[in-house]
Amino acid sequence: MQALMCLLHFPEVWYDYARWQAESGKGVEQATLCLVRAVAALPDCLLLHFALADLEEAQGNTAAAKEVYEALVKQLEPPPGVLQQQQQPNGNAEPAAAPQPAGGPIASLPPDQHALVWVQYMRFSRRIESINFARRLFIRARKARCPWQVYVASALMEWRIAQQRDVARKIFEKGLEMHDFATTPEYILEYADFLCNIGDIDNARALFERVLIEEANRKSVLLWERYLAFEFEMGDLQSALRLEKRARETLEDSGGAASSNSARNIQLLLLRYQFLDSWACPPYQKQYLMYMMGKGPAPPGFERQRRGGGTLGGSDSGIADGVKAGADDRLAGRWQDGIDGDGSSAEQGIGGRLPQLLERFYMMLPPSDYLDGPMPDLDIVVDALFGMGLTGMAAARNRE
Repeated sequence: MQALMCLLHFPEVWYDYARWQAESGKGVEQATLCLVRAVAALPDCLLLHFALADLEEAQGNTAAAKEVYEALVKQLEPPPGVLQQQQQPNGNAEPAAAPQPAGGPIASLPPDQHALVWVQYMRFSRRIESINFARRLFIRARKARCPWQVYVASALMEWRIAQQRDVARKIFEKGLEMHDFATTPEYILEYADFLCNIGDIDNARALFERVLIEEANRKSVLLWERYLAFEFEMGDLQSALRLEKRARETLEDSGGAASSNSARNIQLLLLRYQFLDSWACPPYQKQYLMYMMGKGPAPPGFERQRRGGGTLGGSDSGIADGVKAGADDRLAGRWQDGIDGDGSSAEQGIGGRLPQLLERFYMMLPPSDYLDGPMPDLDIVVDALFGMGLTGMAAARNRE
């Protein structure tokens, strides 16, 4: 209780307190009261609402658990009068606008949180009553213009629980009739995965072709990646290579997600041989390739930031500013001591500087933070320089 005085809005504290109440001998009733107080203090925390409903269900209080879910979904449904008006034909060709929910703390949450409310309620109805009640609940959710995740949950429930493949397919197709879902790559991929799982390869390929007609989907790298992975796994090599060429041309026209042709090419090549999380390259190369494709952080030894405000994809002005500012602080002091005002080298060996030839070579090198690649082993570089016969080169230059 003392902790809750300061940590009132931390759900983990409420949940630990409720568990302690249930396990310390004070009884489930005290734990239930604790969670009731928790949802009152945090009305927009679905975690606590679901925990309260589960606790009621576990004790056999299914009516109380249903009240918890009903209180949540009523915030997502429009008022009854508004819903009846939208169900009446208005004689207009334009579809009715999406109904506005009744409002509340839950209604202000993102759409994926709304989907969780419907999905958990559907699962509860299937457990306590039957799948028919879950189907009725899905109809309610459709009338409230639920997010696409609810369609996926209902379709998968029909397939996995009721073994109704055709019903599941119809639910997915109903979702595709809505423009928002038809241009949502995540929903399309869930449908494609379902078709692949039931062995309907031809319709899965037809689905990819159908959705890629939409301009918004043509620019989706995620859809092209999954379509290519599907074709390399399910189709023949020639068809997959033709699709790869088509994807490369489309992504080049739309800009794509890859920052360069080389990154896009290696990304398409990796898709040929990737299986689950296994890539056809060693771990250190995988880290570099993910960085190059913009899917992961830079490996150790890589520098993305340029001096003077320039970046990896920035303009040349930032790089020029970095040069003017003395891009490598490590070299700045040595450069200033070794160069006169007119840019010529000072006498060799003064002030502990490098020999004139090495200093000239040193100044030709780009600053270290311009390097966008793995850092070389300095010992190997020095050994290579010593083996290059620089003494003879210096003598030849002196004779010139």
